[in-house]
Amino acid sequence: MPTIRRLQFRIDLISIATELAEVDEELSFRFIDRVNEAVSLIERLPGIGEPSRISNPLWKGVRRHFIKRFRKYVLYYRELDEGIELLRLVHGRRNPNEILGEDDN
Repeated sequence: MPTIRRLQFRIDLISIATELAEVDEELSFRFIDRVNEAVSLIERLPGIGEPSRISNPLWKGVRRHFIKRFRKYVLYYRELDEGIELLRLVHGRRNPNEILGEDDN
């Protein structure tokens, strides 16, 4: 099943990894490894994430998955007929309606 990594997801990953590297470079590498593990798990078991409560109908079916050992970070994704679409990777305190509600790309 192919995985589509949207531009904003890639920007989020780089931004978070960069912030973590400023504190501890190894921490940044561990974060990237955990995100990759989460993506692999989602590819195998797309229904594993919790349904998200996003009100915008453009984002119907979006699920969220917390990153192992970095539980304050959430990966938002959805299953498509042709694969998995990775949408955002953000701090869990961010409102999903704000980060996905207006974005329709």
